[in-house]
Amino acid sequence: TLTDELEGPVKAELYKNYLMYSMSGDVVELPVGGVIRKKSSLVTRQAEMNRLQQLGDILGMSQLEVNAVHGDLAEQAYKSQATEVLRGSGSLSTERKQYLEELRAQLNLSKETGDKILREARTEVLGAAAALEGEERWTLDKVVGLHKEGGVTVSKMLEEPQRRLMLRKEIDKKLNDGKGASLMCYM
Repeated sequence: TLTDELEGPVKAELYKNYLMYSMSGDVVELPVGGVIRKKSSLVTRQAEMNRLQQLGDILGMSQLEVNAVHGDLAEQAYKSQATEVLRGSGSLSTERKQYLEELRAQLNLSKETGDKILREARTEVLGAAAALEGEERWTLDKVVGLHKEGGVTVSKMLEEPQRRLMLRKEIDKKLNDGKGASLMCYM
């Protein structure tokens, strides 16, 4: 085995690359120069998984290291899907929440890990840059609504300078609209 020949991160990267290759399916070249991937047959997938297990043995990886690589890929896949779901409207409908929950279960991710990844995806999609795009895209009411409906952590979604700016704009708007509306709901 190559237990002592390669460092842990190198072994993990080699294993991960072969895992990704084995999951990608068969490549079919089209006559016009295009390439498509088709799903492998059950026999082919089983053979790939056997070779993957052999690779782990050759690399001298423990079951813990192999599980770490699989877990890392599962987290990447979940984050990718969560990001795509959030890019649509920025919020999670009941159907979208259910889809992500089913995906989390299929990928064998814990509830805590899934929630952490979802928060990270929300930060990427709805982050500080999104709050500053356009004049009225993100208002204080919309941010508070997202927090109430989906458990968005405002401090993760917006950086402090953007939160202060948004609150300042809302206070100026309320003070200058001539209605004398109370601002206590934001305190």
